[in-house]
Amino acid sequence: MHRYPRLLVPLLVVMSIGALVGSPRTASAGEDIQLDSGKLPADLVGPNAAPPGKPTFQDVGVQPGQVLGDLGTRTIAGGDDTLLPHNGRPTLLVSGSYTCPISRVTCPQADELRQRFGDRVNVRFVYVIEAHPKGDPSPYSKTHEEDVTTRNVRENVLYPQPRSLDDRLALATMFRDKLAITSDIVVDTMANDAWFELGRGPNTALLLDPDDRVVARFGWYKHQAAIDAIDRYLGVGSAPVMPSDGAPLEAPSHTLLIVVLCVLAAGLAMRIALYLRDRSARTD
Repeated sequence: MHRYPRLLVPLLVVMSIGALVGSPRTASAGEDIQLDSGKLPADLVGPNAAPPGKPTFQDVGVQPGQVLGDLGTRTIAGGDDTLLPHNGRPTLLVSGSYTCPISRVTCPQADELRQRFGDRVNVRFVYVIEAHPKGDPSPYSKTHEEDVTTRNVRENVLYPQPRSLDDRLALATMFRDKLAITSDIVVDTMANDAWFELGRGPNTALLLDPDDRVVARFGWYKHQAAIDAIDRYLGVGSAPVMPSDGAPLEAPSHTLLIVVLCVLAAGLAMRIALYLRDRSARTD
């Protein structure tokens, strides 16, 4: 009589494990900084930092309701420019660098919003300090060591930290051309003024109103969240995500394990069905 409940328990356990293992994930820790938990090294926690504990890129830098200081930047051609366009429209400002694997995925996605929203919203990128340079310490390494990431090695994105503005402009040009970015790109100064003001994240995004006040902040650029924030600001409601030409975030690597668990679950379900059939026959 008690065999049926005993068979259900392992079935439910297997199904629960399969659901957990098969859930989507971002790039694994140790390869790339995790999208949802990019912790800041202690030496990067400055006067705008969150309270002691575990600050993230969401907590550090200019926050919603605050005005972003208008900083001097450069165009890719090397001319003078400002961080924000000042044309009476809201602006989506996204930071990135070519050696940041996450930026190479999300920046083409953000660039699509230029077509989606047309002249209602500015989409602008600010090219900042290299996140994972070759031969130089990563600004996100707690041990001040090189951390090029396996994805950069695989994709042969191996460049040193620029020593001059010309070097940074060259990498910003490569960033634009390789990722086919069509939106405006400004380049941070060698003093990294914009990077510090935005909170020192490798791929931070801000939605700002025409008066340069922060409407929404994303410690890491999130495509659908940015779309929703812009829609809310414009008062048009939510809309579906546009397809992206950028490479997707890493897919789960547990496919084989999921298949095995599903087979085990199917076997247990068959045993239960056979048991119930035999039990019914004996009862009859």
